[in-house]
This record gives sequence, structure tokens and C-alpha cells, in this order.
Amino acid sequence: MLPFLSIAQETAPVTFRLDTNTIAESIPNSDQMQVFIQTSVTGWTDIPMEDVGGNGIFRKNINIGYPTGENIDVFYRFKITSFGNNGLPYTAWEGGSNADLGDCAFPAVEVGLSGGMVRDVVVPQELIDNGTYVNPTGEYKLTHCFNECGNEPCPPEPCIDGLTSTNAYQQCLSGGQALIVFEWDTECEVQSVEYSNAEGAGPFTYPINPDALNFGVYAGNGQMPPNWEVEHQLIVNFLDGTQSDPIYFTPEACIEGCTDPNSESYNPWATIDDGSCSGTTCDEELYHQITMQIKLDNWPNETSWTMNSGGIIGEAPIGTYDFNDIGQIYTYEFCVDKNAGFEFIINDTYGDGIAGTTSGGDIDGFVKIFDCNGDLIWELPDPDFEYVAYSGQQFGVDCEGAEEILGCTDPAYQEYNPDANVDDGSCQNLHIIGCTDPNSINYNPDATKQELVPVCDYNLIVRDAASDGWGNSYIGVAQGGVSLGTYTLGPGIEEAIWPLSLNSSEDVVVYYFEVGSPQTTPAE
Repeated sequence: MLPFLSIAQETAPVTFRLDTNTIAESIPNSDQMQVFIQTSVTGWTDIPMEDVGGNGIFRKNINIGYPTGENIDVFYRFKITSFGNNGLPYTAWEGGSNADLGDCAFPAVEVGLSGGMVRDVVVPQELIDNGTYVNPTGEYKLTHCFNECGNEPCPPEPCIDGLTSTNAYQQCLSGGQALIVFEWDTECEVQSVEYSNAEGAGPFTYPINPDALNFGVYAGNGQMPPNWEVEHQLIVNFLDGTQSDPIYFTPEACIEGCTDPNSESYNPWATIDDGSCSGTTCDEELYHQITMQIKLDNWPNETSWTMNSGGIIGEAPIGTYDFNDIGQIYTYEFCVDKNAGFEFIINDTYGDGIAGTTSGGDIDGFVKIFDCNGDLIWELPDPDFEYVAYSGQQFGVDCEGAEEILGCTDPAYQEYNPDANVDDGSCQNLHIIGCTDPNSINYNPDATKQELVPVCDYNLIVRDAASDGWGNSYIGVAQGGVSLGTYTLGPGIEEAIWPLSLNSSEDVVVYYFEVGSPQTTPAE
């Protein structure tokens, strides 16, 4: 009897991958093509490969056995089949005049086969040396581009034309947030985009889909002043490593407010009508608008609150406020369900409420809730509420809106009514401009309106005692419903002076917009 010799065996799971993207265009009816691999360890039979990702890279995993501690040569080749336009079978092998296989393949006839070229890999040592082992799947990966050497997918096609057209525009979202949308057309594959702005943000790189034709990015913090002017840019990175020229866009501030010049709530700088001309931004059929004002004590980080109306509609969890908010007054607006009303709950982790003076501080806070007419609905009875305080169920009221006052709204007429907001057609007699003082040598007894110097020069003086800047807050000056400009101070400036030329015959309105810091109550 002959002795039985046992040879220890190990298995190397090898995933063969073939990138067909550079050859697919030359394959007739490529949408029906099939890809096979033939290997010396499987008897050169056709083994189907699959395009699992739909990206033109076909793959097949084959377990290859080899003696423990030894290496074996594994020979393999790829085969692509389809049908020609004449209906006859079509077969493509690696090799031929377009091949760039160098020393990584040899003619199939050398191993007794016909057609194409055969590749060779030493298992497992060559796989270990070229770093194709993949954890945690525990497999080796061999990736080839058809007719090319190397262990990589096919290189992307060079991007020649770049972006063939570009566009950029902005959208104003709820809350005054500006969204910039960059758009482009290209025949190239896109890999990512790089965003930056003139204030020094970025560049930030974001991966996008290869066929993406647009990208959106938030600009500003949603509370930008009218004089905000910052250029933003986007660069498109192509798969071949090249970049596009920048796409530039400078957005405008998205300012919510009343855009009706005839309304008492008119804001000349508003770019988005938020419905406040009628006194509310809520759906008046279903909701009441309320405004909550909270002043924080010496330890804002202890304070949290929730506003409920058929569920939580607003909250400030622990950590929302910090030492920067000591003594600050913040205003929040809510739309509350007419049927459910609302309940406000405030919490303090230390147990002294928002009564800072009871714990070594010098500031006591408060909470006030107003309806849309500026009337007080509820007020925190005692800032020293210990750990929690409740408003109980409360209700808002319908907004009264601006009262309609009929009359002549044109100051050029003698019938002009400065309180009128609805013109009733009563403007009949134009003013006669002249001197109305009977003691003057140029007195005109027919004059109905004093002649004035039409334009006077003034100085607008703005000061900041702390010289720490106004942030996004600003002053706006308007006359005759026309904005004359906005004015603010940056850090390190104690005083600034701006010359203004104002019409002597029209009222001047000065607005103060305090953005991202204490706000005034509706009553004020």
C-alpha cells in the first residue's frame, strides 16, 4: 500500500474586476454585452461577471486554493460578448493594436488558447505586495482597465470644454436666510465643488454626484443688514483632476417685513413680504400671533424653556444661552393654535429661577408675552420661581390691523390729511406756494403753503460708547418712502458722521434695526 501524503491548503478569495468604460463605446449593442473571466484554476471555462454598481465595472469573486507557505501562478483573461449590428455573435478579447498591456500579458497561444492576451498573477504573494488585501471583507481585489496594465480602474476621460454655461441666483427662505444656487452645464464628469466667500470662509470641498448640475449653499446667518455685500464663489472639480473657472455671485439681504408703503408697519428695506402689514405673519384663520420677551439673569446657562401649542413650537434647551447673554433681552414670535392656546414652561437647573440677585448677582430676569396688538397676555409673577414655572393655558387674540383712514394722501393739495392711509379722491385744490407771513415784504395773501428751501444739508452722527461695534444692527433713514441708506459702526469706532441732504417738505423716518441681540417689545 502506498502511503497517503496530505498537503496543507489555504484559500485566497480574489475579486477580479474589469473596467469596461473605455471599450464599451466600440462594442456593438453594448447595453446587451456580457463579460466573462477565464482562469487556469477553473479550466478556462466562461465565468460570468456582474456589473453590480451599474458603473461599467464588472466583478467576480473566485476562491483560489494554494499550498500553505507557497505561491502559485494564476493565468486569466477577459472575454466580452455581444451581437453585431448584423445579428451575428461578437466577441472581444484583450490585445490587438489598441492594447497597452506591455509585460503584464502574453499571447493566449502560449497556453494553448486562441484569441487575445492572457494575464498572470502570483497568488498570494503578488496580491500581498501590491496592497490589494481588503479588510474587513478579507478578500484581495484586482482591478484592470480593458487593454491596459495596472491595478486601477480606467482613467477618466479628459475634460476639454469644462463648464459650457453657468448661472447663479438666490432664494430667500423662511426666517430671512439667503440660499445661493449655483448652476452649470458640462459634458464632463464632476467630482466635487469648492465653495468660499470674500469674507474668508472656506474653501470648503463638498462631494457631489458625477452628473450634478447645481449646488446650493446658505449665505449669511439669516439676519443680514441691507448693506450686506459679500461675494461668494464656487469652483467645480472634475473627475480628471481639472477645475472650472469660478462662478461668482453676490446675494442681497433677505429682510422680512411689510412691503406696503401705505401700512403703518412698512419697512423700506424689506425684500420679502412676511404678511406683517396686516399685523401678523400667521395664518389668521387658524393661529394667533404672540410675542415672548425674556430677560436673562447673571447665570443664563441655567435657563431653558419650551413653548407649547398642540406640541412644542419653540424651545431653548440647556446650553442655548451662555455668559454672553447675561442681562440680555430676547424676543421670539410664535403662531399659536386658536383652539389649543399655548403654555409656556421655564426651567432653572440651580433652583433660583432667573432671580440673579438671590444668588450673588445683580440682575433679575423677566418673561412677558404679548398679543399681536401689543397688549400683555401673561407675565412671570416672580423671577425666583425655583426650578420650574408655568404660564398655564393662555390664548392670543385676533389682530386689529391698521385702521383705515380715508382722506387726501397727496401733500401737494390743500385737502391733504397726514393721518390718511386710503386716498378717497378728496384732493381738489393744489397748494399755492409762497410767503405766508403778512409781516414779510414778499407776503403773498393767496399763498396756502409756505415756500421752503427745497433741500437742506444735515449730519447724521452715530456713536458707540464701548467702541465694540454694532454687529449686524444698523440705522436706516428714509424720506418719502425712499431709502436714503443704512448706517452702522464696526469695532474700534467710537463715532462716525454721515452728511445727508434732506427735502424740507417731507417727513424723515429713522429706523433702528437691532439684529441678533436684544429686541424691543411689540408695545414699544
